Order: sequence, then C-alpha cells, then structure tokens
Amino acid sequence: GEHPANQLLSYDVSGNNHYAIYSGNLNLRAPTRHSNGKDYLFPAGESNQNIHQFRFDTQDSEELVTNSVDDRLATFSEKNQSLAFISLATGGEEIWLRQTAPNTVSNATNNAAKRLSQFNDGRHYIDLQWRPDGKQLLALSLNEIHLIDATSGLWSKVKLPQREMRAVSFKDNQTIAFSINVNGKWQ
Repeated sequence: GEHPANQLLSYDVSGNNHYAIYSGNLNLRAPTRHSNGKDYLFPAGESNQNIHQFRFDTQDSEELVTNSVDDRLATFSEKNQSLAFISLATGGEEIWLRQTAPNTVSNATNNAAKRLSQFNDGRHYIDLQWRPDGKQLLALSLNEIHLIDATSGLWSKVKLPQREMRAVSFKDNQTIAFSINVNGKWQ
C-alpha cells in the first residue's frame, strides 16, 4: 500500500485474491524477497526505520538491525551470507554489512554490523542490490550507478550519461539492468 503502510499484502498476477501475509503496528517500507525464496525483508518503524525479516515458516517478524537512525534498503547475499543496508548512523548515508547464518538471520543479533563504505559526502541511494556471486554491491543514486567491492568498500561509477534512473538489478555477474528516463519516458 501507500506509505505509511503497516501490512504486507499478496495478490495474484491479475490483481485479485488479495490477503494480508503480515500485519504489524509499525510503518513498513519497500519489502524485498529474501534470497531463500520464502521470507521477506523490510525496514519498519515509526520515527526511525529498523530492519525486520518476516519468516513464513514461523509467521514471526524478527528485528535484525536496530539503531536510533533510519536503516533502509536491506538486501541479503546468499553467497556470502551477508545482510547489506544503508544506515545514517555516522551522519550520512553509508553501506553497512552484517554476517548471517545460511537461510536464517536468527544469529544476526549476535554479530555487530560493520561499516563498509567511507563516503563521507551527501550522496543518497534509492536502490541497493548484491551481485549474484556476493562480491559486489550495486547502488543506485538518482542519476548514477555505483559498483562497490563487498570486502574493501572501494567503489567505481558506471560510465553512463547522468539521467534520472530508478530500479537497478544484476542480470548476472557481468550484466546489470536499470530503468532510465529518456525524453520523459522510462526505458
């Protein structure tokens, strides 16, 4: 639903047969499917967004990252068992990592999150995705795409003309897909 939403809803491909798969008292943001193909990961909160995982097997929501600032754009890597997310904990948007166990995040609270990036600037990301092999992150700002090494935090900008962009993903380890606004139309 529209923000602020407090439910995850399921619909069939024709937009019918909807039902609530999760309902809570916090505002939910941008749910994404967990890499195990069953669970969902989403930021939730009232004044600051924390990262939660909804598990279909137990029907429970587990809080994975709790800070006094917004944490968002959470994404899992099945290959290196890591949770990556954007946090404002240092005053600006930085990428943080937390190790998890295979197909679960129940031990995530025992592992401290570690800051991966050292941007120290005013950048703002709108999408964050893992490369299928877990070696890089793809981060989308409003008009740039950045590739970030998951070990060193070193980053490079994809060589594209600066245009408004939305939604980015890896097709495979060597190919990315994204939406770009060209002459007022999305391509």
